[in-house]
Amino acid sequence: NPNLDNTPDSYLFSAHIPGHPPDIKLLLTEKEAANALGICQRTLWNLRNEGQIPSVRIGRCVRYSLDALKRWIAERDTKNGPSETLPD
Repeated sequence: NPNLDNTPDSYLFSAHIPGHPPDIKLLLTEKEAANALGICQRTLWNLRNEGQIPSVRIGRCVRYSLDALKRWIAERDTKNGPSETLPD
């Protein structure tokens, strides 16, 4: 049974979860997710409201899964993903 940090809005697991370093946050707040992505909170809010970025709703709180954000980034990676060519 993982132990949760007692601070509000904290989803920090202290148990080791396979595939994740110990003590990593699985769900990020809007501010943390925006900082991690290098965008402003308003841009993140717009992306979420347009259904372009995955989010998790827990009651009235909106959180962002670290794994889902990594997949979202990988899907948009122009170096590794398929590239579109513009018509001549």
